[in-house]
This record gives sequence, C-alpha cells and structure tokens, in this order.
Amino acid sequence: MKYSQIGQDKFVLSVLGETHRGTFVDIGCHLPFEISNTLLLEEKGWTGVAIDIVDFSREWEERSTPFVQGNALECDYAQIFDDYDLPMVIDYLSVDVESSGDRFNVLKEVLLANREFRLITVEHDLYKGYRETEQVPQRNLLSRLGYSLVASNVGSGNGLPMEDWWANTRLVNADNYASFLSSGMAYRDIFAKAGITI
Repeated sequence: MKYSQIGQDKFVLSVLGETHRGTFVDIGCHLPFEISNTLLLEEKGWTGVAIDIVDFSREWEERSTPFVQGNALECDYAQIFDDYDLPMVIDYLSVDVESSGDRFNVLKEVLLANREFRLITVEHDLYKGYRETEQVPQRNLLSRLGYSLVASNVGSGNGLPMEDWWANTRLVNADNYASFLSSGMAYRDIFAKAGITI
C-alpha cells in the first residue's frame, strides 16, 4: 500500500525498514490524505512536520502531524525544527513545491538549518524543461554534501522524469538502497526491479 504519487513513502520504508519509527519533514505537503508522501509513515508511527503555502490547517487537524502554513522560500527551518523538537538527524525530507527554481532554493535553505537527513526525495520536473533551474543545481548541492543519488529521474506512471531520490552515505548503509539504484525508470518499474509490490 502507498499513498504517495510515485511511491516515495514505500521507498523510505523499504530502505529504513518497515518497523523503523522515524521523523520526517514534508515541504509542499498539500492536502493530508490525497497523494501524501508521509501519511503511510505517520500510520507506521513516524512523527514530523508538514509545511505548505496554502492554509490547509483545518484539513490537517485530521492527522497527528503538525501543519505549518508558510511560504517554503521564507520559512525559518531551524526555528521550525526546534519548535517541533525534531532531532539533529531527520530520517526523511520531501520537497515538492511548484515553481521552476523554487525546489532548489527551498532545498538549499533546509540544508542550512543545522540538520542532516537520511533520505531525500525532491521533485525537479525535468519533463517541463527545468534541467538548469532544478535538476543540475539540486544534484550539485546534494552531491557536494555527501548524498548519493539512488534513483535519478524517477518517472511518473506515464514515465515522465519528475524526481530524484537520495540517501545520505554517512547515515544509510548502501546495501539498504542498492535495489533502488536506477536512472530514468518509471517508479513502478523501479519497485518491480527491487522485488517490491506497491
């Protein structure tokens, strides 16, 4: 079972373990139950914080994850993480905001917030032509910080390359994500290659 659009939640649980009770940050979370990258994690006992520019606070009352309404480009992430008692190592970061260049800028700000992340999924929408504004700068930044590109250009159901999946090589054993190593594959094919049903 998954709730996310292209299996991000199942990727996280597969790499870190179904019984792992971790922490997450969901930036650009949108509605709490529709195409959520973190609902399944919450159901498995994870905790975290969800952030969106649109005020979905009423809808998010249905979930135990706290919701912060704010522009992801202007948030004080260090303060938010402190306010919600997030640890120095956070298990999963999801970045899914909409305008060209914004995802990279949000990612850059989050990574300055005195926290490390085990796994990151970040949208780049290469299929929209965002190579120079999103994909290239995201990859340069994360590679420089010691993250390993696990699944590059993860494709949607129709194969459009929209996202990269990353692991922190200092915090995650490479054997845990080896089955996900891929480039330009539709997400269903990635999971099939890994022997995981979604």
